[in-house]
Amino acid sequence: FLNLMVEISVIIGILLLLFYYDPISTVIFSVLFIGYAVGLNYTLKRWSVGWGGTRQAADDGRLQTLQEIGNAYREIRIYDLFGLFSRKFRYFCDLSFSNARKQHIAQLLPRVILEFLGVVSIISFVILWNVNGYTAQQIMALITLYGVSAFRLLPGISRLLGALQSLRFAAPSIER
Repeated sequence: FLNLMVEISVIIGILLLLFYYDPISTVIFSVLFIGYAVGLNYTLKRWSVGWGGTRQAADDGRLQTLQEIGNAYREIRIYDLFGLFSRKFRYFCDLSFSNARKQHIAQLLPRVILEFLGVVSIISFVILWNVNGYTAQQIMALITLYGVSAFRLLPGISRLLGALQSLRFAAPSIER
């Protein structure tokens, strides 16, 4: 919770500094990244909950299979049913790991997209500033300011989105 509050405070502080220096570009920058974060959060929310539920069911299946093997070991050995139980256990393992892999990729996705969006934003701002008659020195100062800010803001936003997604992925386990 403390890290969350620190990240939010840093984000607000940096945005206020940017707003003081160049309000129009900061508003455009903020709307763009907040819109992206909300949109991605909404999209991944449904997927994460579904993947978490499937993973939970697969983990239950793995545990049940292991309990069945433990309880009926003698019968399994006599009737040579190891292959059947092995396939059943492997199915549940594959299902669980598949959903965990999807979740891991989805956690990395915001960072990659944020970095791409940051580069596109800087290029767009350079064009916008050039069209509005900013001098080369002003543009370099703004690029430096926004670049340093993005260097600090993007990982924080990425961590916030990843934390929210992890909570949703774990929600089916918690609800049980």
